[in-house]
Amino acid sequence: MKYSAKVLIVIVSLSFMIVPNVSQAKTAKDARIQLKPIITIGAKRESNFFRSETNERSVYTYYISPGLMFKTETPRAKFQLGYTLNAIYYSDDDTVPPGEPQADDGNYIGHTLNFLGSYRTSARTGIGLGGSYNRTRDEGHSDQLSNIKDRRLYSVYRVTPRFKWDFQGNNRYVLELRYRYTKTDYDEQQYNDSTENRFMADFDWMPWKTWTFDLQYQHWDMSYDDNYPGNYESGYQADQVKLYLQRQWKGWMLEGGVGYQNRRFDNNIQEDLDEFVWSVTAESGDLFEIANRKAIFTFDFRQNLNDINGGDGYYLANRLTLNSDYYLIADRLKGSVMFAYQNSSYERGFFHGRDDNTYDLSGKLRLKIIRWLYAELLGGYETRESNFEGFDYDNSYIALNLGSEFDTTGFFDYDD
Repeated sequence: MKYSAKVLIVIVSLSFMIVPNVSQAKTAKDARIQLKPIITIGAKRESNFFRSETNERSVYTYYISPGLMFKTETPRAKFQLGYTLNAIYYSDDDTVPPGEPQADDGNYIGHTLNFLGSYRTSARTGIGLGGSYNRTRDEGHSDQLSNIKDRRLYSVYRVTPRFKWDFQGNNRYVLELRYRYTKTDYDEQQYNDSTENRFMADFDWMPWKTWTFDLQYQHWDMSYDDNYPGNYESGYQADQVKLYLQRQWKGWMLEGGVGYQNRRFDNNIQEDLDEFVWSVTAESGDLFEIANRKAIFTFDFRQNLNDINGGDGYYLANRLTLNSDYYLIADRLKGSVMFAYQNSSYERGFFHGRDDNTYDLSGKLRLKIIRWLYAELLGGYETRESNFEGFDYDNSYIALNLGSEFDTTGFFDYDD
């Protein structure tokens, strides 16, 4: 059995160990179970699939993603799991130039698995275990601030045990300890696999009902499987301290945080990094209305360093994300707009001096056809501008999806 399969089995097995057997509930009220099959089928066309500066190629992507959502809850325990199998097929829309790969050479079967379990050990303490497994070509699953655009196929595994202590039992003083293990395995040998071990500690203080202060400390170690002298894909150790202030105000969640990160590299070529990190977030929830119709807004603006090198260097990223959902016809027709901007500034290493600006604007219409069936039409445009030759690109895309009606909001509502 492959190493990746063994890790997946261990993760899922451990998740069930911390949750009591639901069949032991004394009455129907003691345990609630939700089990929902889901499926999405769709097609997408991109004008510059390989995100090339000079050789744009249009490619169609066809996908089918069947899956299952499971959720159970007892008075002291909760467990939820979601899985989809993602069958991805590509087809060239343009003539393939000699010497370049066919788009369908990248066909693959992907997986998306998320799980979260928690158990209240006493009135003031609790334990939990969460995790995920993804096999994909989307680099966003490996690093939220990724600037890599070459569609590498890889698997990433995460598992996060946690312990929570509410000192007074009223959420006024809360300590939470977490450990996260992350393993990233690339299918192609020219990319280095990585392993991250991260420890996180949060101390929350809620002096008033709508105000919360969170002091967070993180220490982590990043290592690569094939490090060698002179390789800029160096492992490192890092420490970060950050103070958050969160306010609940008229249905909005407002949060700001500022901190400092120190990163020390294993080789003697990559210089250590010392950077201020910060974030500003606003979420409207579902209480906001325009012309008597429900609207939801989210805003996120942050600065931090990318975690995984990926052969592309370490950089300081400033990322802005705006999302808006507006119900045009009650709960039948919903429109969404998303805008993302990221500046990636390479201050050290092989790409020292490189500065990229990436923009992505998209819109989506979602129509609820019947209770369990929906259709989606999505279109967008993304572009990257770089001061280094060969890194610019423009890509427009349009997609049509048809799937079962299921809103996953609330299933996995914490950030590892």
